[in-house]
Amino acid sequence: QDSSGNYKGFDVFEITDAIAASQTRQIIVQLTITKEGADYADQFSGECTATTTDSETNAGKEVVISDIQNFSATDESEGWYWGASFKANQEPMTQMDCVVKALDKNGKVVAETSYRGNTLNDGTVIGYGEDAQSLPDSTKSIVLSIKTFDVKCNL
Repeated sequence: QDSSGNYKGFDVFEITDAIAASQTRQIIVQLTITKEGADYADQFSGECTATTTDSETNAGKEVVISDIQNFSATDESEGWYWGASFKANQEPMTQMDCVVKALDKNGKVVAETSYRGNTLNDGTVIGYGEDAQSLPDSTKSIVLSIKTFDVKCNL
């Protein structure tokens, strides 16, 4: 119990599996409150910190992109959108910054988006986070003009 009358405590756990650079790891921790704290606890807050002795970085490293496919389409109730489906040569759950440019038959950029991406188990990259614009709204004329994509991602 602290000076304000709140019961406080802490627990420490260690992740022993290595986490590669630019990867995320989901960790589930079960915390059981016992003794006096169990009678009074009605809120929980937590925080995590990480430390490393590794001084190497992959930041800025460009990754190899493959299997680019046109994912543009229309949902008649919501309008037109454009985007590309593609894979990266990274481990699952690797995050990266991606720029996708849609090109017409003359190689002119007709649309462009950038977003934080995350790799799935098969290497497919999806948008990561609430602000990821991997399938932006568009118009019919732009979507129908798209012939190819220029995709670049960096760690």
